[in-house]
Amino acid sequence: MMSKILNCVFYSHSWTTLLLKQIQAIGFERTVLIELSNYAVLSQVFLPKPHKSQSIVQLLAHHGDKKAFSQIFSPKHSDILQHLSQKYAELPAPLILAPQINACDFTQIEAIQLCAIEPSIFQEITLLIHYQEALNFASLYEYVDKFHIVWDIADLPTAKLTQLSQLLVEHSLTKERWGGFHLCHHPKRHIEDSKQREAFFESIIDDYLLKFE
Repeated sequence: MMSKILNCVFYSHSWTTLLLKQIQAIGFERTVLIELSNYAVLSQVFLPKPHKSQSIVQLLAHHGDKKAFSQIFSPKHSDILQHLSQKYAELPAPLILAPQINACDFTQIEAIQLCAIEPSIFQEITLLIHYQEALNFASLYEYVDKFHIVWDIADLPTAKLTQLSQLLVEHSLTKERWGGFHLCHHPKRHIEDSKQREAFFESIIDDYLLKFE
């Protein structure tokens, strides 16, 4: 069991995360954002500060070896999630970036399971996962309380999006666990037919993603 509320936001483009503040349907109070990625996608958007280069996988350092563990975290940092997270003006909550030295998916999942029980000021964890990496972290979805998809209308639907919807169904997605499909549009991703695309997405969302019985 997770002791913190665990949410998951799948996004269509790295710049889509810059628009999270606009999506009022997702709450971010007392939340830490954690990127799960095998490719450190968001480190190209949110440059990590030099002294904040650690990631959640370092929670897996052997706690019994005090010397080794103290080299990673100072004893004064009792709230490790707060220590690892970075604040960015564009984001509605502090962010912990994915490991930039590639870490396998199950290692990141093990670290998330530790994050959920670490003492912290954060009561919720919101995972940020690019929709094309969704399958990599599927074994974690049974523990997620709420799923969201944030989609830039500049991105056309793909087979990967269909696979994502099927994947969520396989993990017993219900009305209670479904947070919604949220449309947005980054102004620097210029498209000529933005109004038509928005109307198209709005017309298919109810039928396209999920119908709950």
